[in-house]
Amino acid sequence: MYRNILIPLDGSTEAEGVLPIARGLMTADSDVILFQVIAPGRSRAFGEYTVRREAIRYLRLVISKLVEPPGQWRCEAVVSGSVADGIVEFARREEVDLIAMYTYDRKGLSKLIKGSVAEKVRKSASVEVRVVKASDLVPVG
Repeated sequence: MYRNILIPLDGSTEAEGVLPIARGLMTADSDVILFQVIAPGRSRAFGEYTVRREAIRYLRLVISKLVEPPGQWRCEAVVSGSVADGIVEFARREEVDLIAMYTYDRKGLSKLIKGSVAEKVRKSASVEVRVVKASDLVPVG
């Protein structure tokens, strides 16, 4: 089990699908951080305070949908030019021992053009990174 867990979310239901899997790795003593990286352009366009508040509101809504989540939960959002760098830097600063995140598992040209945030995080992080693919998600319903 893990003490400090970082779960980056991008606003998609797929990324939120990591939560049931991550819950299986938590104890009542776990500290869990739901996290979102904000692009600098969005921050400049709407104001950093506004976009951070919007991100935190979304993350709190995600927590509110959970039934009796174990552990202590908090929400954080940062502005970063690179999603992967934002995740890795925040994980280092907060001394997390696990990053649990979704990957879209792109292939071919899509992967070449967009790259893989999860792959970059896995290569750069100094802690365990649990990457969840669509095939790993628990069907809802």
